[in-house]
Amino acid sequence: ADLRALSSNALRALSTDQLAALTSDQMAALTTGQVAALTTTQIAGLTTNQVAALETTDLVEFSTSQVRALTTSQIAALTTTQLVAFSTAQVASLGTDALQALTTAQFAALTTAQEAAPIELAPPATEPEPTASLGNAAAYIDTGLAAFRARRRR
Repeated sequence: ADLRALSSNALRALSTDQLAALTSDQMAALTTGQVAALTTTQIAGLTTNQVAALETTDLVEFSTSQVRALTTSQIAALTTTQLVAFSTAQVASLGTDALQALTTAQFAALTTAQEAAPIELAPPATEPEPTASLGNAAAYIDTGLAAFRARRRR
């Protein structure tokens, strides 16, 4: 089947298992618009070979959310050419784990502007968001303190 004939909506409807079944050649044959339409879940489910097969022109169209969805293994599979093509915003959107996954060659290939990009230090895409926050902790402590005071008054 000619994958280029799939609309962006049809491509987004594919499960991660269906996308993972595509060969590297099939991934490389996708249009830039099709690759840009992939969801973050679909991107995270791609194999390292599939990510490495994506054309540089496809990767530069990734949103920062899509870049953040790349796993550490996928990041390590990128060629230096692919990585250097990322915008400073895309590089800045990489999480700490993704930055640590860069190979020596990848890191050395980063441009001065990419190295200077303010990193967002977002949590890795593969880990759940933390459920607690300082605000939640403060509310929890206030609730506990109020309950303690109420018991003391009795």
